[in-house]
Order: sequence, then C-alpha cells, then structure tokens
Amino acid sequence: LFVGIDEQGETLTMEEFDQKKLRLEKLLDSIDPDVSNVVEEFQWQAVELMQFATAYDFYRAVRGTSRPSVEALLAEFADNAVQCLRGSFVVRNNLSLKLAAAAGYTALMLRGETDYTTQYTPDQWFETAISHIETTLFEYQSSAEGYYGYSEGPWYFRYAMQNLIPFFLVIDEHYGDTGFTLGDAPRISPLRDPRYLRLFEWIATLRMPDGMLPPFEDTYMRTCFPEAAVIAAVQPLAPWLAWMNYDEHGNEIDLARLSSELSRNFDTRVEYLINEAVSVNGSMDLPLTRIWPDAGYAVFRSGWDTEALYFALIGKHGIARTHRSPVGSGHKHANESSFILHAGGELLLLGPGYHSSSKREELIFGENHNILLVDGRGPDSTSWGSFLFGVDAFMQDTLSSADAGMVTIRTAYQGADIERRATFLGDRFVVLADRAVSSIPRTITHQLHGNGLEAESGYHADFAAQKAHWTQNNMTLHAVVASADGEATQETVTRRHAPTGRRFAEHSALYSSLHGRDVRFHTVLTPAPAGSDVRTHILRQHDGISALSVQHAGDDLFSIINTTQREFDIDLPALGVVLSDGLSLHCALSPTGTSTLWVLENASVLRLGNTELITLSEPADIVLAFEGHQLRVTMRADAPRILRLRLPYTIAGIDGHGIADWSLHGGVVRLRTESPTCDFTITMTGILTSMDAETFPPTGVGLHALYPQPATTGNRITADLSLSRAAYVHLHLHDIFGRTVGEGHHSFFPAGSHSVSIPTKGCAPGVYFLSIGTNDRMETHRLLLD
Repeated sequence: LFVGIDEQGETLTMEEFDQKKLRLEKLLDSIDPDVSNVVEEFQWQAVELMQFATAYDFYRAVRGTSRPSVEALLAEFADNAVQCLRGSFVVRNNLSLKLAAAAGYTALMLRGETDYTTQYTPDQWFETAISHIETTLFEYQSSAEGYYGYSEGPWYFRYAMQNLIPFFLVIDEHYGDTGFTLGDAPRISPLRDPRYLRLFEWIATLRMPDGMLPPFEDTYMRTCFPEAAVIAAVQPLAPWLAWMNYDEHGNEIDLARLSSELSRNFDTRVEYLINEAVSVNGSMDLPLTRIWPDAGYAVFRSGWDTEALYFALIGKHGIARTHRSPVGSGHKHANESSFILHAGGELLLLGPGYHSSSKREELIFGENHNILLVDGRGPDSTSWGSFLFGVDAFMQDTLSSADAGMVTIRTAYQGADIERRATFLGDRFVVLADRAVSSIPRTITHQLHGNGLEAESGYHADFAAQKAHWTQNNMTLHAVVASADGEATQETVTRRHAPTGRRFAEHSALYSSLHGRDVRFHTVLTPAPAGSDVRTHILRQHDGISALSVQHAGDDLFSIINTTQREFDIDLPALGVVLSDGLSLHCALSPTGTSTLWVLENASVLRLGNTELITLSEPADIVLAFEGHQLRVTMRADAPRILRLRLPYTIAGIDGHGIADWSLHGGVVRLRTESPTCDFTITMTGILTSMDAETFPPTGVGLHALYPQPATTGNRITADLSLSRAAYVHLHLHDIFGRTVGEGHHSFFPAGSHSVSIPTKGCAPGVYFLSIGTNDRMETHRLLLD
C-alpha cells in the first residue's frame, strides 16, 4: 500500500489500492494487544507489534488522518510489552531485544499523545526500550565497547537486528546528529554510535566470500544478512555493510531470493526500498585478517571476491561464550577451537550448522566439530537443555600481515590441556599444529569434517599416505595429517550437518588418533580446483620433528613443526639443509624454486646451508614475503628486538612502522625495533651489496652436455654443468604448456663441474624443456623424449 506496488512489482490500480486500504483497516481493528510473559512468545509478539505499528503509520500517511481506536490498541500493546521488559526478571537475549525494539518503535510513532489509559507513557516506553537494548547488548551479549561480538552467534545477531535496524533507522530519522537524553545521560543515534558500528564491523568481518554468515554456533548454513545494507545506505562510515550476496552457484542473488530473505521472520522490504539500499555497492575496505580475541573469532582471507580462500576459527570465553543470563544464552555449541574453510566459492570444511530448536542436540556436541576429542569426548555438557556448552578458550599469540597470519587457541577439557596453533599462508595453504597434554595417557582424536560424502564419491582417504580429500562441485580440499610422535591411526567416520534449515545431510570426517600424555598433530590444508595435481609428502615425523611438503600449481610449501623447542636442521628437497630453532617454520617457493614467503614462530635463527638469512637477539614470530625487489616484514615479540637479515642487494629505503634505526654492512641489514610489533617494507635497488659484489659475483652456470638425446621416457637424463661459484641450482622439466613434470632437482653445489641426473618417469613422449637456474640466472634447453 505504501509503495504503491504489488508483490510482483506491478503498480497498483486504484481499485487494488482501495481494496488494500479496506483490508488494512480490518487488520488494524483486529489487533490483540496482550503480551505473554513466556519469553519464547516475545519474538512473535514483537513482530506483530512492530509490523502493525508500521502498517498504521503508513495507513495514516496515505489516508491523511488517524484512527484513535487503533492507536489505543497499539498503545496498550506497547505498554504490555514494556511491563514485561520492566519485570523483576527478564531473560536478556535476542527475543527480548526484538520486543524492546518493537516497543520503542511504537513509542516514537505515538510520541506526543498523552491521553492513553496505559501504565506508562510513550516517553517511558522509549526509555525502557533503549535501556533494555543497551544493557542487553553491552553488558550481557558483548562488552561495553562492542568488542565481544554477539555471544549468541551470527544468526541470532541477525535475528535480533531484523527488529533493531528499523528501530534504529527511525531513531536516526527523529534525532539525527543532535541525539537524545536517556534520564540525565546524553545518547546518540545507534547508527552513529561507535559501539554499535563495532558490532556491525564484527559481523561484516565474519562474512564468508559468498556473502553468507559462517555456520558457527546456532547459525543456519546459506544465511545472508541483506538488512545490513540499509545501514550502509545511511551511514557513510560503514560501506562494507552493503554486502553483495550470492547464490549456491556464485551468482548475485535475484530479486525473488532477496525479497524472501528480507521477509524472513520479519519484513524489512519497505525499509530496504525506502533507503535505496539496492543501489548501494559497498566497498570491502576492512582488513583481510581480523582477530577478535575477546569475541573469540579469528578470520583469515585472501580477498573479498567469491573465489577467495577464507579460514575462520572460534574460541570464546567469558561473556562472549556464556552470556550473563542465569540460564545461559541457549545457542552455544561445544566447539571451542573449531574452524571452517571456504574456497573457490565452496564450503570445504564445515561446522554442522543449525537445524531447528527441537533438533539442536543432533549437532551441538564436540564430535560434530573440527576439534580434538579426548577419549572420544569434547567439552560437552551433561545435559543440553539447561546447561552451558563447552569451556572457555583463549586466543593468543596473534600475528597478521598482508601475506600470512597466526593465532593460538588454548583451552582445557576432559582432563587435557588443548592448544591449537593455526597459520594462514596467503591464498594457498593453512597449517595446523595441535597439542593435547594430560596427566595420564589418553587417546586424542583429531577431526576434519569435510563437505563431501564417501558414498557419493565426494571423499577419498589414503591412510597409507595419511591424507584425504573432499570434493564439493568444482573445488577439492586436500589434507595431510602427520605427527612428530609417529604415525596416527586413521579412520573415516560419517557425521551429520544441516545444509539448510530443518534438513539434515551427512558428510565424511577424517579421524586421526594417537595415544599418550603429550600428543601432537601437524596438518596442512590445501584447497584447489577439482582435478588439480596436488602432491603431499611426509618428509619426517619422528624425533620431535614433523616435516610436510605440498606441491600445487608450481608452488611448493615446506612446513616444519618442532616439538622439542630446540635448534634443528633438516635437508629439504628444494632448499637443501635448513637450520632453525623455531617452534614452526613454513616456506613457500615459486615455480622457479625461489622462496616467496617465510613464516617462523618463536625463532631466533634461520640458516640455509652455511648462510645465515635471519638472526634475532631474542626469539620472535616473523613473516618475510618477497615480491620483486621488495621484502615485506612483519614481526611480533614481547619486547623490541635486534633483527639481522641477509640481503642480496643494496637498500633503496625502508617504510612502515616499528623500526627505530637500521644499517647495512657486508650484505646484512641490522634493524633495531622500537616496539614489540612492527610491519615494514624493505625496497632494494637491484645493485649487489658490497659483500655480494666482492665475494659473490653473478653465477656463471654452463650446460656442457645433455644426454642421452633423444632420451627414452622412464629413464634418466644427465646434465653436465659447470659453476663459477658455489650456488643452489634448480632444475625443472616442463612440457610445451609450461607445466612442471617430474620431481625436479634442487641442490647446493660448490664451484666446478658437476653431473646431475633428472628422472623422466611418467613423462609421455614428446618435446620438453629443461630449466636450469640459480638465484640470479635462469636458462632453458630443449630436449626430446621418445
């Protein structure tokens, strides 16, 4: 009626217009103002009150006159709601928030009228509504600053906001920049209040690449939040709330789906149209990595596009987990330290989601989440109906940069101390280092809940290689699970999840188990297009060291976990002997064999062969990312450090923060940091440093012979080389499309002549190219296989 169009978007005729007015009059005369004290009923009575108030407000605007009888019913309705909210005991959750918003909304519509026969006035309704909302949000559900997120999880935040956002819009319309007074305290519009904007930033940060809310706690899968775009339409400080939401095929949702989402449980279509939110195209200028330790969420992503790699963990404590209500918030899962992974437009590692209130017990326990089980159990309560779930967990040791990120989650349950360290490596890999310590030997089970089912060929496990993969449409997640304590016992388990509301489905989970007092797991997760050649290798898993390698699309990852916490050395295929003392070390190599990314945890030294690349005065976490003649450095420590880096070129400049001073001598840059955390970029000139120019002139590498020619597939090719100085030499065999074939060869050679044998196993007959290179020179030679 208000917008003059029907449900199909067609303009109303005058006859249709009059029919709708008559229908609306009858509906308004039928208002039942009673409000039950049963909390579960608050949600439906809130919808009725607020939608009736909206309908009446539109009606009197269209008719140009009021109906006192309807206003009296609405006033009685709002007053009854306020009496419930002002009672001696009221549960403070999403249900009461919705009722408060409805009462406050009605108060603003009827403000100025004084002849209602109600216990409270419209001004008192409004004050009660604002007070209840602020107390519930910032003392029960979140922190006073909004940093706890919303303890009931993403879906119930949206559920409450379906009523709160229209109320906030009306407040902003009434008060704008001037604000209002609550008691003697001045207030500003929630849409201009930093506390509320932090809550909206939190929910925007959690958003998955397809625009859906992540299935943490009682959150339905495939749930978007289009109402938030209304805020972006009126709040220029929050353009990131104008999400682009996509369907299961990666296409922007159509108007029918948008209309359905905007009218789910509460109809906000008119607010959406009035504020022209459909024309808003938000700019996702938030950080790609966002860790909210007090809220208990960590999100790492490679970008904001639908194909981006997204990895999110949960680990909540205090109010963020328990809520302050005496009976709890009611929507917790036993999932502290669990995670999900989304890539290529697909959810690949999942949480179970939310089916319905009546079926919550099917999904909320630890066995349904990506957590460690202790003797088969997670941090579960004895009864799901009246007790809180899980235990407190704490996010610590955080680091984030444009290239990588780290977070540690610590918790304890079932007699074991649990530690999960997650490392996000750009847009390619995720590494997990998990540990469980107990006073007596226990069986610890590491779970991976992939979004694929073995019976439908969406999952395959190779227990001999300690790996598995799940395929969802056009994407596959590859996982290898190792341990520094030896090979784990693995099995496939079928588990349930809720792909949409009120529907169950099954997936295959990989369970890896070890028995002992101190148990550790080392996992690498690699998402890739289905059919891609992804190779995983366990290089070592004993004597306190676990070393894994992954090759995909020409990129190599080497991941090392050091459980002994002392200096170690290991001979890696593409790098030679690597020495460090860190708790973990991860290195990504480009197709040419050069390192593009180093991530070290709690390390003070990194050495390749006899060359020290990094030394620190005390251990720290550090990320080094190479791109052209730039080196990006991010470091986190508990105090300032002295950092020495081996550089091949002179320095053009250093930009960023955290550096007190620096100097370059003999190819080593010495940096003194002035804060525990620093983030800076070193730009190099391309001119060799003095030490390199004198001692390490450009490598002379020559190929004297390549035989036999033509070679027979399945045999080996021998290359005779000569080097003018010692260097790492990389040899790769490529087909005519530039794809790397075979295993390649990476070794450190002294100056002089050498013969290198290259396998051709698996190569079909045809023309190939052999690339031979060092760090500063690369050449290619043609060869024939028959």
